[in-house]
Amino acid sequence: MSTNIPLYRPYIGKEEIKAVGNVLRSRVLIRGNKVKKFEELFAKFVGKKYAIAVFSGTGGLHLAIKALNWGENDEIIITPYSYIASANVLLYEKIKPIFVDVDPHSFNLDPDEVIKKISPKTKGILLVHILGLPGSEKFQEIAKKYKLDILEDACETLHPHKNSFPVTNIGKATVYSFADNKLITTAQGGMIVTDDEKIAEYCRSARDQGRSNDPDWLNHVILGFNYKMSELEAAIGIEQLKKFNFIKEQKENIVKKYNIGLKNIKGISTPYENGQSKRSYFSYFIQTETKELKDKIVENLSQNSINTTKYFPCIHHFPQFKKLGFQKGDFPIAEHLSETVLALPFYIGIKDREINKIISIISNICCNYKKN
Repeated sequence: MSTNIPLYRPYIGKEEIKAVGNVLRSRVLIRGNKVKKFEELFAKFVGKKYAIAVFSGTGGLHLAIKALNWGENDEIIITPYSYIASANVLLYEKIKPIFVDVDPHSFNLDPDEVIKKISPKTKGILLVHILGLPGSEKFQEIAKKYKLDILEDACETLHPHKNSFPVTNIGKATVYSFADNKLITTAQGGMIVTDDEKIAEYCRSARDQGRSNDPDWLNHVILGFNYKMSELEAAIGIEQLKKFNFIKEQKENIVKKYNIGLKNIKGISTPYENGQSKRSYFSYFIQTETKELKDKIVENLSQNSINTTKYFPCIHHFPQFKKLGFQKGDFPIAEHLSETVLALPFYIGIKDREINKIISIISNICCNYKKN
């Protein structure tokens, strides 16, 4: 009987287990010093003045759009090719999403196509750095020219602050996710980072039922939410951040093994690198020439107890967005990606023989597919 190979598995060690145990023994589970410490460490890590820890990346995006004063009937440009949370937060506030098709190589929003969709009602751009590859820095120029605010959705990327890695440098605020499939995890969790003091103050208050920042913690000064991060999650995050370089190095080694084994197989392509901004890998994926080939790969890998998933279903195909008038065929590049991009098992601890087995199965399927 073959052993199941999962799609992902968080890297958790004795340090995280000890840290969680220490928090439990302290009996301080929320509003303690661990969250503050994690925020300070993370702000320094990404090179921003302020970091506000929240319970999820989705919650972070929701708070950030409110901090930017995006609201009912505003138009916000966004990709149709992302995890649905990126666009759901717009619907929470009755904001109109303006989907724009993506670049076929980077899978990110195409700046030239974005310019075509800017109207007098456009208030901003929600820029998703899809599958770990930073979006174009041209959006800085676009934002300045058309007086738009940019919110960066960096839930799929993470890298220490460097000039060669533009994430956090494009928008007024950036949101990260620490879900269990991300580069570092807090189980659930997210972080908003910004250099804008007013955005930071709003998010810090709104995440905890709109509480004021004065000593009277029951003084609610704005409409808020229960979006705060717990001490348990922050304790995990502190230990994970210490391991970032190790985690990144280990995952890049897995990427190299996949790339070497898959690069000469006809019918598929490995992740695109633009030579400017290095991809931050939370997931490893391939793209097939056709949906039929992808389906055959998925079927055969599944028969061998190997888990995969397609990234991503197009957002405009979901019912809540169809109601807004979107339909199949509106964004052909994104729709093609949705049908042909496939995530493969990717986690620290996956064995070389398991990677080789995955590569061998894909190679055999592609060879046979080409013969038909």
